[in-house]
Amino acid sequence: MELSKAKNFQLKNTDGKQFDLYEYQDDSLILLVFFRGEWCKDCREQLTELNANYLWFKKKNIKIVAVSSDDQLFTSILREIIKSKFPILSDHSWKIFELYGFKRPTDEKRIKPALFLFNAKHQILYKHIGKSKKDRPSIKSLKKLCDNN
Repeated sequence: MELSKAKNFQLKNTDGKQFDLYEYQDDSLILLVFFRGEWCKDCREQLTELNANYLWFKKKNIKIVAVSSDDQLFTSILREIIKSKFPILSDHSWKIFELYGFKRPTDEKRIKPALFLFNAKHQILYKHIGKSKKDRPSIKSLKKLCDNN
């Protein structure tokens, strides 16, 4: 079944506080990024680019949230390394990945990057599931997409 509405979830953030997606969203658009892990060079590059463009997204009333299958320690390390201005969350149990329709692979290197853009009514406006670890929309194409929504 095709996911048409973004599902709410709660996870502990890197500070140990409860994060609730819908509460965080308010009336903003959300750019939800699923990534492979701290160990993934392409993922770190994508998150670093998103972080460098954080103010652009903020001015457009778009909040970024990233979710990894890493454990809390590696998620915290990555957040510190890139000095992330947006939440980077650990879903080591795979509950959120599964909520969004992903099956746990036998090898975590097979995790495909994914990105969802949804509005305040939780309607998914855009979805990209990568076919490979490098298959991700560029910042330029994301900005163009966001300008049109």
